[in-house]
Amino acid sequence: MVESDPDYPARRAAEAVETGDVATGITLYRQALDAMPESAPILYNLALALASRGGRDEACELLRKSADINLSDSDALSELGRLHIKNEKLAAAAEVLDEAISRNPQHPGALNNRGVAAFLKQRYEEAAGFFRRAVEADPDLADAWFNLADALDQTGDPEGSREARRKLEALDGNP
Repeated sequence: MVESDPDYPARRAAEAVETGDVATGITLYRQALDAMPESAPILYNLALALASRGGRDEACELLRKSADINLSDSDALSELGRLHIKNEKLAAAAEVLDEAISRNPQHPGALNNRGVAAFLKQRYEEAAGFFRRAVEADPDLADAWFNLADALDQTGDPEGSREARRKLEALDGNP
């Protein structure tokens, strides 16, 4: 790592966040962003660091900007949708997550998050469909198996729910 390298503050920021020093990571990501204000990865990583410290509003703005810069990226939109869910903005979450899924129809995180938004609106069949798509895209996504089991419980499919729980237990190493 060379200090004259424009990526230097971003690499140091990532190292700080990895070691648990999120405050320093945020400061360094801001320095990196000053040098490269249109860097989608820096915007994304700064947003995640801010969100982990409760800065959801600014994180949402940065994730949107990251997604607008990198039009092939669904990760920022998936995280933005997740934050909207946490902020109880389910309509906004659904809209952003639909955009993420349109960019990448197999994005497991976006599919799972979209299912959560539907579940919270008590649209259990719709939610189960998104959770099924999420586990098809990533069979190791434990959250989606857990969510699928809950959604199937709500739809009156106890056998499907038991099967989803078995898959989840197998992932957790409890066959």
